[in-house]
Amino acid sequence: MTNTLLKVAPGGAVTTYSGPGTQNLEGLVHNRVTNKMYCLRYTSGSFTATPADVVEITTSGTSFTVTPVATTVNNIRWVSPTTSTVNNASGEMYFILVDAPTGAYSIEKYMPVSSITNVIASGAGKVIMGLRFNSNDNMLYAITAEYSAGASAVYKFVRIAPLTGAFTTLATLSFEVNNEFYSAALDPCSNRYLLSTVTGTGWTTKTVRQFNMSGAIVQSDVTVGLFQGLAVKD
Repeated sequence: MTNTLLKVAPGGAVTTYSGPGTQNLEGLVHNRVTNKMYCLRYTSGSFTATPADVVEITTSGTSFTVTPVATTVNNIRWVSPTTSTVNNASGEMYFILVDAPTGAYSIEKYMPVSSITNVIASGAGKVIMGLRFNSNDNMLYAITAEYSAGASAVYKFVRIAPLTGAFTTLATLSFEVNNEFYSAALDPCSNRYLLSTVTGTGWTTKTVRQFNMSGAIVQSDVTVGLFQGLAVKD
């Protein structure tokens, strides 16, 4: 539970920053409007569902500090990794909260300088993964695992309206997505959503799939290892 932040330069050089204490920091996102980093912080190893803090991360030398800037409305418990995204035109950030034992979820929006978050969607029986903002249509995209009593999870590629929180199913997937071993990115230039995950028996098959914004898989590649931390440089 030692907190470490890694910065990787385009040439491959790595800078390591050590953080304070043993705390869960999830859903790291860089906000281009403020030129700062943010994430959610919640109680490490908590057996009680509690709200999370939205924290601002500041690096200095070889260490980093966290400063709480807001508290979420809903609770988080037993979930990793938390997913988040940012609208780099306005600075609005979106965080997913999940109370894993109860199946409750919420999408909460935070605007820098504010002291509160706003809930744009909430419900139960759904795990939301790989939340990404698309600057081409100002919509959110994600993968969901949806659960109902006595049935296996159904995996979907969805669009989410930031103003109303409405979900639109773009595709029902024929494969599972491991909610701990995956990574996602959105390329606004090609207007594609990229998903890296492990699938198949024993989660042994590693793939990178590319979706267009209508939900079709336009490219699928089996990879030697699992690619995590996907990001698109624009």
